[in-house]
Amino acid sequence: MRLLKIFAPLVFLLLGACQSTPKCGPEIRAAFDVGSGSTKMKVAEINTCTQMIQKVVLEEQVKVDYRDALEKNPEGVFTEKIQKDGLTALEALKMQARAKGARKFTGIATAAFRQAKNGEAFAKSIREKLGIPVRIISQNEEAMLGFNAVVVKERVAPTDLVVWDIGGGSQQMMALDEKSEPVIYYGNLASVSFKNHVIAKIQKKDLAKVESPNPLKKNDVKKALAYIDGEVKNSVPENLRTKLVNARIFGIGGVLSKSVPRQVVEGVDLSQKNIQAAMDKRAGMTDAQINDPYSATEITNLLLVYGFMKNLNISNYSKTDVSLVDGLWLSEGIWQ
Repeated sequence: MRLLKIFAPLVFLLLGACQSTPKCGPEIRAAFDVGSGSTKMKVAEINTCTQMIQKVVLEEQVKVDYRDALEKNPEGVFTEKIQKDGLTALEALKMQARAKGARKFTGIATAAFRQAKNGEAFAKSIREKLGIPVRIISQNEEAMLGFNAVVVKERVAPTDLVVWDIGGGSQQMMALDEKSEPVIYYGNLASVSFKNHVIAKIQKKDLAKVESPNPLKKNDVKKALAYIDGEVKNSVPENLRTKLVNARIFGIGGVLSKSVPRQVVEGVDLSQKNIQAAMDKRAGMTDAQINDPYSATEITNLLLVYGFMKNLNISNYSKTDVSLVDGLWLSEGIWQ
């Protein structure tokens, strides 16, 4: 299959060869996705003899605002405080994993770590202090890991699929063209970065003093959607737009699989119409009324998704609960 050729370099370089160990059997492993707005952990029982995932033992997520802290630092580095917060969160998660029997660990880090001048140094500190071998992956690797995870879980023909992933600091859309070559949109307009744009550029407020854009005024919404219009028109490849017409679109990541679904009316599909209704209803809410750990980005997440859907003529998408780390479980050479 052509898909295997596409992912072969990624699997070889990032994950290592998937081979059975001399002493195979049940083994509990924990993998960490150190994202720009939160740190996620998944613990799973693996059978290294059959190369099968037996069951997911635990999933946890902790809010750590790497991207927010980075954007507020004029030097473009992770401050000592955010590094301490990150280490504390990872240490607590690792303790939970060990309590479930995990003895092998691995991790990936994404956009905020790519952009921070000391991102690699901090990743090294995580490895040395916590024994979690975190590797900073490229945006291309991020897109491919997400795409492959959806193909495996949803059992969809890869050529019929578009995978859309919005995180805290970046977003990707990926599909395969008629020759099964990857077509990818890379963007830095994501949950935290868009929220900060609304605060600083639209509301003209000081990011050092203001953490949330809520409540949004009607003019804020109008200007925010106009800004998204310009981003979509200038950056989404035409061949990907064409692919979106007939493909099945799956949303992954915190924005598309969690934030937006919990804000639309329960039981309805994730259509452009329903997302617009949620946006119109909730735009004037305060953080206290939203009452969520991620209140500051909830409403702007709705605007971001609706704006892209409207401009790309996406009528609806399906959420799927996959993680970037789902491609790591059976690979050797990356665990510690």
